[in-house]
Amino acid sequence: MTAVGYRFRAELRARWRSVAVLALLAGIAGGVTLAAIAGARRTDSAFSRLLTATHAAQVLVNPDFGNDSELDPKAIARLPMVSEVGVGRGLIVVPVPLENVADLDTALSLGSDGHVGYSMARLHVVEGRMPDTTRADEVLVNQRFADHYGVDVGSEFDAVIVTADDFATFEDRDISIPDGITAINRGQFGTRIRLRVTGIGGPPESLVVDEGFEQRATVLGPAFLRQHPRADANFFGVSVRLRHGVADLPAFKRAVQALPHKGAIEFQTTPVTEAKVSRAVRPSVGALTVFALVIALTGLLLVGQAIARQTFLDSIDHPTLRALGFGRVQLVVTTMLRGAVVAVAGAVLAVVIAVVASPLAPIGVARGIEPDPGLSFDGAVLASGFLAVLGAVLALAALPAWWYTRAARFRADEQMSVRPSRLTGWVGASGASAVAGTGVRMALEPGRGRTAVPVRTTIVGAVLAVATVVAALVFASSLDHLVSTPRLYGWSWDVRVENGGDSAASARALHTDVRKAMTASKRVASFSDTVISRVNLDGVTVTALGVAPAKGRVEPTIVSGRAPRAADEVALGAKTLDRIGARISDTVQARPDAGGSPTPLRIVGRVVLPGLGTYPGSDKTALGEGALLTRASLRELGPDFGVGPFLVRLATGTDRTTLTRSLRGLSPDPTAISVIGLERPSDIVSYEHVRSTPLLLAGLLALLAIGTVAHALATAVRRRRRDLALLKTLGFTRRQILGAVAWQATTLAGLALLFGIPVGVIVGRWAWTALADDLGTLAEPIVPVLALVLSVPLVLLVANLVAFVPGRIAARLRPATVLRSE
Repeated sequence: MTAVGYRFRAELRARWRSVAVLALLAGIAGGVTLAAIAGARRTDSAFSRLLTATHAAQVLVNPDFGNDSELDPKAIARLPMVSEVGVGRGLIVVPVPLENVADLDTALSLGSDGHVGYSMARLHVVEGRMPDTTRADEVLVNQRFADHYGVDVGSEFDAVIVTADDFATFEDRDISIPDGITAINRGQFGTRIRLRVTGIGGPPESLVVDEGFEQRATVLGPAFLRQHPRADANFFGVSVRLRHGVADLPAFKRAVQALPHKGAIEFQTTPVTEAKVSRAVRPSVGALTVFALVIALTGLLLVGQAIARQTFLDSIDHPTLRALGFGRVQLVVTTMLRGAVVAVAGAVLAVVIAVVASPLAPIGVARGIEPDPGLSFDGAVLASGFLAVLGAVLALAALPAWWYTRAARFRADEQMSVRPSRLTGWVGASGASAVAGTGVRMALEPGRGRTAVPVRTTIVGAVLAVATVVAALVFASSLDHLVSTPRLYGWSWDVRVENGGDSAASARALHTDVRKAMTASKRVASFSDTVISRVNLDGVTVTALGVAPAKGRVEPTIVSGRAPRAADEVALGAKTLDRIGARISDTVQARPDAGGSPTPLRIVGRVVLPGLGTYPGSDKTALGEGALLTRASLRELGPDFGVGPFLVRLATGTDRTTLTRSLRGLSPDPTAISVIGLERPSDIVSYEHVRSTPLLLAGLLALLAIGTVAHALATAVRRRRRDLALLKTLGFTRRQILGAVAWQATTLAGLALLFGIPVGVIVGRWAWTALADDLGTLAEPIVPVLALVLSVPLVLLVANLVAFVPGRIAARLRPATVLRSE
């Protein structure tokens, strides 16, 4: 193999620049691909790693009556499946001066018992630290609080503690909430304190929240509760870690509900939170995965073409080397040695790029969830990626090495005849000009010998590029349609109307008054009365919405089947159906929390629900998750969380503000009735953040298509210099040569459009329908017909612009010089 070594060293000295360029190209393509794959894995796993890092609780227990529920946290701690318990006491601690009632409504302050946030269910501190357990003036705030009040770590602010006794005083003196806010700002009520921000963060379960459930939250240490024992706002939550994790959840829920208590008990569980976060980060994971796939395919195409082109040029010397005694194996080994250098260098560079780029991940909402930001070393991805880059480059080098070392090929290629394509013959028979015929022939016929060009691969590549761009456009249009069409994610009403009260009885009385007012109002086209609760179906706890038509019928979007009409019917989300293992027309057993005989319910439809829940610290409905029943049925089967919201469609010409004014006189408390506009689930918000990603990918693929056509034209001009010189000798002018190259580009673009557009539309519709079914929403793929129609002349124009430079080069060929060199 000495001769092989000499030949390899000679080639390496002569062509080291091309080897370096190939290694750089392979390394960049491989590195970006590995970085995207590792980023997708890091984004997807961020929340589960955060749960482990924060020693998170598996369940948060929230008694609906708060301190009046008589539920004893110590009794929960004594349950056999419980390993750790911590209590967070509800407080109302807000900065002063108060601007309006929203400062109270959206405020959530928790006082830790020294366990929650510290030894268990630790908070995710993005910046700074937790409050010192011995300092009553230190506070941790969430990002929403920091943004709203403009505070940072180290900031100090004045705040007021508003206690349950203060609110009782308001009621006794018949002081309205607005007047109470004024009194608080004057220092007549509440306890003034000064707090210093030690950190910004929050519990893992609050990092991804549906619209309408966001809160400006603060967390204070156990020293605060000791110094201000009367600050308790009459509600609490119990964070619980179970001995066997989520496997103990069903037994734990039954045991808690069997303890002495008043009112309903709500649970916020880790599996539901993980599913919600998974839906929120899925768009980012999908975007990175598709990006990795596109970059990998692009890299394979570019590196493969470059290696094949270099191997072809080297094969010109093969007859001479064969004459000197080189065998076929020696020729292949010589070519593969250069490929091995490119492969090893490219694989090493790919790993380095992936590690250096790792701090860019996670992306999207997962970036705020990542427990260990900075450099990341994903051993599985890097090791497999190193081998993949190595193997891919070697494979790309092996195929042309084997192909171009066939001894017979060098004689046959020079003599082989090429049968003209049917389209070329049709163009000639149609009476088209010689310029058009020449351009079409150059586009469709590969030629022979040293004038051969990769026509078929060029056409296939252009068709695939156009099809992929069209599929991306269809997907982007469908995604935009989903994000901008509330009906598709279950919000089939204009506003939601809710009311509260000083007690459950007063809330029910006001609810009745609101219902009567909206029934008589011309501003309301239709509405339904609802309750929100949960129901146990075949052993699976499901958050549920119960609907009763009040004026017309308003209900969530039904994907298939129909909505429940009778007390023994239910409609479920797609993911809930899968979790239960049921389908439409099956019967499931609903078991009340308090025990008793199960009630059979027949599944009559598949529903898509927006994010609905009893309050922020509870499991909620979501895309594909939840149950829809009649209001009366859910009242019987689920715990009572009080009156539910009205789902309202407004009359033409009426808006949310108008309806709010019309209902204001029903209660002296302006905060008792809320008219709430569109609230999107967290996963829809996440998809909105990546709605431009398909368009970016389409742009990248369009550049790839342009590059493919440009490469094909440049290669054709270079390989067919002799043919072009002969045409000029036979009388072709520079303009005609330029026109022939333009016809070549037009033919390639036309074929790509002819086959690529329908294939792209089919693939795009299929991809979107598959995603919509997986999300559990209504699939309505959108084909951007106008954009596709406009793209036809645009693509042809771009193809001709790309053809201008190769055409100018071809037009400037000197026939005498070319033919003499040939």
